[in-house]
Amino acid sequence: MNRTQLAGLLWAALSSVLFGASLTVAGAVFEFLEPFEVIGVRMVMAGVLVLPVVLIRREPMGSDWPRVIGVGALMVGVNLAIYMAIPRIGVGPAAGLQFLGPALIVAWKRIFGGLRYPRVMWGAVAVGLLGAGLLGKAWIIESFDPLGIALALLSGAGLATYLVIAEDLNTRRSALGVTSSAVVASALLGVALFPTDLVERVPVESWWLVLWLGSFGLVIPMLIEVTALRTAPSEKVGIVLTLEPFAAAVTAWAFLSQALHPLQATGMALVVAAVLVTGRLRPIEGTQT
Repeated sequence: MNRTQLAGLLWAALSSVLFGASLTVAGAVFEFLEPFEVIGVRMVMAGVLVLPVVLIRREPMGSDWPRVIGVGALMVGVNLAIYMAIPRIGVGPAAGLQFLGPALIVAWKRIFGGLRYPRVMWGAVAVGLLGAGLLGKAWIIESFDPLGIALALLSGAGLATYLVIAEDLNTRRSALGVTSSAVVASALLGVALFPTDLVERVPVESWWLVLWLGSFGLVIPMLIEVTALRTAPSEKVGIVLTLEPFAAAVTAWAFLSQALHPLQATGMALVVAAVLVTGRLRPIEGTQT
């Protein structure tokens, strides 16, 4: 591995930590703002920050504008689902389950898409589901929250859809152009959720949390991730991005006192393992069902 690739992987790690920590920051902001209001604040702030990039680059999206707007809408939906899940099941479990969503969709497409894959695919799916159950405290009926788990998985499904559309757009447009334009689109949608009495409701000592959400919690890690993908192979960057749910769990434990039960920590590890396996499997050559 050369120094350029190593730098790219370090950028990816930093992006993962910032994204994971942003979920903990959102959990803290829920004390004075509703989840949907936090979405409005985060998206509008992020849109203001990247608007100069869009204006300076003036990268035309042409016929892809509907998809760009769709990506922006998915950004809002993904965040809303995960933010609604956090108060119900906690930051760490929500982050882990969101991370599992793309893996399950990939597994579904590969298993039922007409191609044969190694049998380990079924094992990976089973391991991921077991991990999801452990994260959701399935062994304690009183603590098991099906709605919270469903919301986190819905967020993961939206994230997977977002990644598929964004990947297709990146084959025709620059990653920076697509990302910045989608953020501005999400900001326009987020205006409807923006609280008009924000100044009155946010304590003075908590304003740094609100400012973090749109900057270090969204725009900066997104730009860092784009930089990482330019200098390191996407498959290696994908592995490094598995740091995100762990970063969310650690920061939630440190700042919100949301400690994971040992079985939940085991579930987190199982989810990450399932993601890594499903992401690296390739179809068996010369076979189709």
